[in-house]
Amino acid sequence: MVEVEEDGKRFKEGRGGDNLICPFQFDLCHFKNLKGRDPGTIPANESLLMYIHRVIIDSLWARELTTVVANARDCLHVVTIEGHLRLGDPFVPMGPFPVNDDKWGMQIVVVILMQSLDPGKYSIATFLFDGSRCLLKCVSFSMEGTATMARGSKKTFAVNCSIYRLWFEHFMYRVHKRMEEVVKPDLAVPIKLMQALLGDLEAVWLTAEGIVPQDEIASMGVYLMVGFCWALQSKERWFCMV
Repeated sequence: MVEVEEDGKRFKEGRGGDNLICPFQFDLCHFKNLKGRDPGTIPANESLLMYIHRVIIDSLWARELTTVVANARDCLHVVTIEGHLRLGDPFVPMGPFPVNDDKWGMQIVVVILMQSLDPGKYSIATFLFDGSRCLLKCVSFSMEGTATMARGSKKTFAVNCSIYRLWFEHFMYRVHKRMEEVVKPDLAVPIKLMQALLGDLEAVWLTAEGIVPQDEIASMGVYLMVGFCWALQSKERWFCMV
């Protein structure tokens, strides 16, 4: 039953208890953080509110439904015990937050979502998640560190920036799962493909006229064979040489 409810709400709306795991503010609050005023009826503001709403849902879905439910149950149990012992509230206040975007990084996140509408590298209609990392690099390179920790030749810079905050991490984790990502690593050349390529070279060598063309084709074959064998492990390389 839980799985059916989760599939129907996935990436579309928040769940009860999401705010206990992920920081939360309403769309209008984020808009005021960015603009310092109410949205009104301007079309550009309505578009910005739409992106903000999508960002909030993505950040809330950084954890699965079962995790949210279990965490809410544990928090309720803690509150019950605290009430029985007449102790203070053990939780950090959930607001109100300062009227700025320093804690959130909503401005950068909205740009990432708008960039996701651009054509992808491997698919014309799809933007890959890896493209958003390039945008984060551009932002991080422009920052100055507030402190430096060093030991020997290694250094670590402490930076006060919203893209390294908890809420931003929640969003990036979930949007990575929602966006399509095509990974094309460098793969080894199969032995059958190499045999077929050498067979084609041999056919071209037999039909070539003159010593110079045949020499160029033979040199290409030697280059392919040496490169293929050298990429193998030591035992496989020795077997090919034998």
